[in-house]
Amino acid sequence: MKSLCFRVVTGFCLLSAINSRVDATVIGHKRLRFIFVFAELDRERCPTVLFESRSRYVDAMMPCTSSVETGVQAEHWLNGGMFELTPHGPDTFVGTGPRYPWGGLYGGQIVAQALRAATLTAESEFRPHSIRAYFIRPGDHNEPIRYEVDRIRNGRSFLTRRVVARQAIGAILNAECSFQRSHAATDLQTVEMPQVLGPESLEESSFTRRFDRCFVPDEAVDGAARTGAGRVCAWIKVNDYDLVNSVSSDAELMHQCWLAYTSDDLATDTVRAAAIEGTGVEREHWKGVSLDHTIWFHRPMRSDVWHLHDFTCHHFTASRGLAVGHVFTQEGEHVATVAQEVLLRDTRSKPSS
Repeated sequence: MKSLCFRVVTGFCLLSAINSRVDATVIGHKRLRFIFVFAELDRERCPTVLFESRSRYVDAMMPCTSSVETGVQAEHWLNGGMFELTPHGPDTFVGTGPRYPWGGLYGGQIVAQALRAATLTAESEFRPHSIRAYFIRPGDHNEPIRYEVDRIRNGRSFLTRRVVARQAIGAILNAECSFQRSHAATDLQTVEMPQVLGPESLEESSFTRRFDRCFVPDEAVDGAARTGAGRVCAWIKVNDYDLVNSVSSDAELMHQCWLAYTSDDLATDTVRAAAIEGTGVEREHWKGVSLDHTIWFHRPMRSDVWHLHDFTCHHFTASRGLAVGHVFTQEGEHVATVAQEVLLRDTRSKPSS
C-alpha cells in the first residue's frame, strides 16, 4: 500500500512516502499553493516544491527567505558564483543553485546556466543572439545540474549549440542557442519604451537578493501601446557586485546570462493578469508553470543597472498563455525581446454535469 504523510514545518512542507511518486499533487491554503513535482520519494530527501508564482504579492511568500539569502553561500551566488560551471568531460559542465523561497530551483537560473555552458564551447568572437529553452521537469536544489553541450554547427557567421540539463531524475531542460560573429550593420529600433515612473520612486519587491525589482502601477504606464492583455511592467536590476567594475571580455556574456536569469520573472504574472481580465476569476484560483522560454538579445547591455521589463499576454487557449516582453534601458534602448508560454489552470472544482 502506498502511503503519503504531509507535514507543515516552519512555513514549508516536508513530505514522507514509501516507494511512491507524486505527479503535480496540488495542496492549497489561502494564497499559498504548492506543486509537488515528479520526484522519486524513496530517496532520502524531500521532493522538489515549487511556489506557484514569483509575483508582486510578496505577502504570499513562504517565510524561509532569511535562511536562504544570508551567509557565505548567499554571497557566492551574488558575486559571480551563479555561473561558475565545473568542466566534467568534453563539452560537459556541472553547476549548482541555491534553494529559492518556494523550494527547488528557479527556471531562469537553469536557462541562464545552460546559456553559460553553451558560451564555454563557442569562440570568443561569437556572441549569443538567442536561446530557446523547454522546461521538461522542475529542478532539485539538493542536486548538481549536469549541462551537456552538443556542437550542432560551426559556421563562419553563426554557431549553433544544443544544451541538455540533467539531474538524477533525467533531463530537466533542453535548450538551443545561436551565436553570431559581430560585424558592423544597420541598427534600427522599431519598438518604443512606454513612459513610466522611475525605479527610485517605486517600492522594491523582489523575492531574492540577487536582483531588485520594482513593479510599475498599471495607471502609471503611459504610451507605447502593446498588442495583447494583462500588461505588466517592472524595473529590474541585478546585484552581482563583481560585474560593477568589470571590464573583462567575459563580462558581456555574464550580463547576458543575468538577463536570461531575470527574464523568467514576469511571464506568469502577465498571463494570469490577462486571464483575470478576461474571465473575472480571482487570482488565487489560478495555478501556473512555465513551459518554454525564448530570449532574443538585440544589443549589448549591463544587467547591473535598471532595465524596464514590459510584458503582455498575446493569447490564452487550452490553458496556455503566451507572454511577450520587451526589455529597455532607462534611456529607452530596446536590448532584448522575451517570449514564454505559461500553463495556467483554474484550480476550482468543476461542477458536476
